[in-house]
Amino acid sequence: MNSTSVCRTRASAARALLALLLLVLATGCRLDLSLGVALNGDGGGELEVRLRTDDELAALAAESGVDPLARVVDRVEALGGPWEAEAEPPPEVPGVGLAGPGVVVRAEFSGPEEFASRYAELRTALDAPEARLLGDLSLVVDEESNTVSLSGEVPFVLTEVAAADAGTTVEELSARLNDVVSYSVKVTTPAPLTESSTTVVAPVDNERPDGEQMAVLPVPVGGSAPLDVTFVRPGLDLVALALQVGVGALAVAAIAGGVLAQRRR
Repeated sequence: MNSTSVCRTRASAARALLALLLLVLATGCRLDLSLGVALNGDGGGELEVRLRTDDELAALAAESGVDPLARVVDRVEALGGPWEAEAEPPPEVPGVGLAGPGVVVRAEFSGPEEFASRYAELRTALDAPEARLLGDLSLVVDEESNTVSLSGEVPFVLTEVAAADAGTTVEELSARLNDVVSYSVKVTTPAPLTESSTTVVAPVDNERPDGEQMAVLPVPVGGSAPLDVTFVRPGLDLVALALQVGVGALAVAAIAGGVLAQRRR
């Protein structure tokens, strides 16, 4: 695919998402949109975007024969490279989030440099003249402090172009979308956070409060939210390791002593 085709495909991906937003607004249905960053201790991980509609929009799509979520999947798949997109069925547990189908778009990255590349690709694919959903984000691995930090600003800004398409003002369009669209950033880390700008932080597994954490940052339509997440890279537990080595050494000494005692007899 040449550069012109790539640019057109990315523009199509952005417009497919915007068409979905306007469809939600026109029908009074609801949409959940989230940006997810799952980090590991080396500064690598996975970047993803998830969309999920309510069952009313799914029913309308089935009646009309036009699936707006499938269009998003098609546009992203056309980008190729490391990006994958797949449809998700409605949740099995009722009452957990919206009840309709969803879409997840994801790509892995090995460290800060690849994160910057993947995020730039995602930003180019989703940003459009009508709206800006992604801002500047920076992933840093600090070897001296042994920390990993993700920081920046996440916007959900609509423009005059989007307002003109909807026949209203930017302020009115933002207010109306804010009632039906939920946008959040979800950052998963392998260890507890030392710094966080998020409003909700909780362990992924309640039985392991010092293990993986998930930080959730809501982003208002028509505004932006600062993101600042830092954690200390998990490493060897030196105390536990020393105890294990000590116990192991005592066991070896006891066995050796028993063997020698038997030989002397």
